Amino acid sequence: IFRFTIEVRKLWKESQKLIRKVLLPALIVASIVTSVEIASKWNFNDELVFAFDIKVSSSSGVKVYYDLGDGFNEKNTTAGNIRAEIFYQKIKNVLPKGDIKRLRIDTLGRAGTFSIRNMTIEDVQGAVVGQIPLTELAAGNQILHTAVSENAWESTTIADAYDPYIIIDNSDLIQHLTRYSAIAKVENFLSSHRDELLKVFGTVFMICLVALYFKNRSGYSGSI
Repeated sequence: IFRFTIEVRKLWKESQKLIRKVLLPALIVASIVTSVEIASKWNFNDELVFAFDIKVSSSSGVKVYYDLGDGFNEKNTTAGNIRAEIFYQKIKNVLPKGDIKRLRIDTLGRAGTFSIRNMTIEDVQGAVVGQIPLTELAAGNQILHTAVSENAWESTTIADAYDPYIIIDNSDLIQHLTRYSAIAKVENFLSSHRDELLKVFGTVFMICLVALYFKNRSGYSGSI
């Protein structure tokens, strides 16, 4: 029985050495691989997006102009297409670098109606930096009637409209929302990648637990 106990102790110590040599490095490699894979999916882009929901009476294009101090021009624009639907469609436009003084939204290109709601400034992960109140919208050209109904800005163009647009003319508000602080960037990044970060921290925590276990067991000399 004594000899058997000694053999069991030897086997136990050898198994601990094997586990230390294999398990801990395996966990470290797994942590590195997991971290690299997750980090490759992260987006560190600090660009901001001007987003809004829009509904139009007829299919058309929608173009956003950005006044950087030299008026509205084709150089500072983003454009897309929208369909005539009873539902709102989300439009997202990456903002240009620089101090934006005004925003202009062109749509329809003909007579009709359109509605806009939920105007926000977001980061590229979709986290909302701030909201632009509908009260900041103003009729700019060939708009016959406007009204705010059910949290939406509703516009009706003149009968022979060919270039209707609306304007957001509040440089203080726009510049306040687009001056995205470093703290806000970190907070939104952590919030957007919470699940991935938990995986990394969980793996690192497991490595620490295993390392601590083997450290405590390294001086073990009792009987089984």
